[in-house]
Amino acid sequence: MTADSTAFLLQVSGVDHEALRGQTIFNLWDPATDPPERRLARVEFGVGDLRVDVLERLTWALLCWPVTAEIELYDEAVDKPVAAVRCLAETSTSGIEDQEPYRWRDRWLLGRSSAGQVRPDFPDSIAHRPFPPTDGLQQGWYRALPRSLTALDEESLADRERFKRRIQRILGRQNTAYLIGGWKRLRSAMVGRRKPGCRLSAAVARGLSAAYAVPASGSSKLPGVLMMLPRLSPGGAEKNAIDLAAALSRNGMRVHMVTTFGSTNTWSERARSTGALVWHLPDFLPSECWLRFLDAYVSRYAVDVIHISNSHWMYDELVAIKALHPELHVVTQIHAEGEKGDLDYPTLAAREDRHVDCHTVISHHLSSHLVSVHGVDEQKIKIVNTGIDIEREFSPTMLDPGEWRHAQGISANTQIVAFVGRFSDLKRPLVFLAMAELVLERRPDTRFVMKGEGPLLADIQRRLACNRFLRRAVTIEDARSAVAPLMLDADLLVLTSAMEGVAYVSFEAMALGLVQVSADVGAQSELITPDTGVLVPVGQGETGRFAEAVCSLLADEEKRARMSSHAMERVRQWSTVEDMGVAYMNVYKDLIGSGEASSERLK
Repeated sequence: MTADSTAFLLQVSGVDHEALRGQTIFNLWDPATDPPERRLARVEFGVGDLRVDVLERLTWALLCWPVTAEIELYDEAVDKPVAAVRCLAETSTSGIEDQEPYRWRDRWLLGRSSAGQVRPDFPDSIAHRPFPPTDGLQQGWYRALPRSLTALDEESLADRERFKRRIQRILGRQNTAYLIGGWKRLRSAMVGRRKPGCRLSAAVARGLSAAYAVPASGSSKLPGVLMMLPRLSPGGAEKNAIDLAAALSRNGMRVHMVTTFGSTNTWSERARSTGALVWHLPDFLPSECWLRFLDAYVSRYAVDVIHISNSHWMYDELVAIKALHPELHVVTQIHAEGEKGDLDYPTLAAREDRHVDCHTVISHHLSSHLVSVHGVDEQKIKIVNTGIDIEREFSPTMLDPGEWRHAQGISANTQIVAFVGRFSDLKRPLVFLAMAELVLERRPDTRFVMKGEGPLLADIQRRLACNRFLRRAVTIEDARSAVAPLMLDADLLVLTSAMEGVAYVSFEAMALGLVQVSADVGAQSELITPDTGVLVPVGQGETGRFAEAVCSLLADEEKRARMSSHAMERVRQWSTVEDMGVAYMNVYKDLIGSGEASSERLK
């Protein structure tokens, strides 16, 4: 937005009509004396419950998207509208007054919302459009392509994974991996060349960065870390990121978490509870403005380190952000490799190696993979084990055995086989269902529980709808509830993944004494030994091998008991979350220290 743009005022009606003065956000911008970047930044808060980052997100959204007439602030925590934003034009020629109002959905809008606080004057019959609009996630030359091929969100990912499976049936798994990998490389290259510009000028973005006050950091000299993630939804990498953020915060570090993939982000509240500042870029900005926001954000918060955990977008923009902030240190965290020929995270990290200060991996297997396959210098790689918080989260003594079974109406004698993970092609839940069919032929009273969420949920439901026998035996449980009660009451955990690093769910299961049957992929063998579980070779005939291992263990209670005891003992000797936090703090400090020493020598 430039200085000659039409000026709009921001007016937010509060939730407490008895104390309107204290519940209204006032716009303090003076068009005669203030520059445009202060137009929305200088808004005074009178709402004690409203998070300050809500204002900042609204500010950026209203400046970057086309102007709107009205936005309803809809708090998903109470499923009610709680306030309204009206953008009032100084002239009546803009024509925005006739637009339908937008609805801004935000679960964390008000920290202590209640039914009594909700605005009473929003009729349900009014039509609303979602805000921010979703069509801005497609960029440049391929806007004309179907959204399902290009958009960075869960629904489009599900469409692409269904398309991928159809191609696999024709071309085979390996050829399909090369084809998909080639498409991703082409898309990445073309997006970089033909990306549309952000409507918010760099000068205004810098003004916004200066206008918002940075929270006081006290006397701490600890580095500020910006963690770049695809999503904050149930998954091993996401759980690891939240645990790491909590450990760093407990040690006094300022942690920022930014996501770059359209998702429900059901773990955002958990991430915020660690003390981290959390931002979901697809929720409030067109993708062409993400880099501009990140540029301003790094300056505003004096970020020292960018920590990349599975964010494709950040790898693609790493050259650009380093050009803007050459003083930034970059740390990658790699959890697993993908299928052969795929543009996976080790490949992305190696591609940007010259801009990376340190590659961290969770296993010896991944360290060797980076060196032997991608030629990364071994001196730039550090192994940091996934930390597991047994005492505070996965201690059997903290749980009541049988509670989950009782809630589900499942008797103590019924054997339960669990799947815990994202419903995605990588985790292969459909292989789990195929295995379940074979097990039911031999042990028809077995129950199967699938706990998770993801793009293949509809495919799972269709498979169950077509098989009455399977449908009666399989339960799908929401991923938002705690996983520990299910693990404590299940008899076996089965991981059918096509690829893993070391699965986070494996640590959780072992801490609770749940024996697992896991695909022998990635570095699973570094954690699961023959006396703690069963590793199944993947490939032709794998479904039968999974079923045989499950039936054998279900029939041998004594063997399961021995494995359970050994698993609990092994995981108790593993790294803790605090160990992981200290390891990363040392990585950050070493990088910053070496950077300061280099600067001093240059002087």
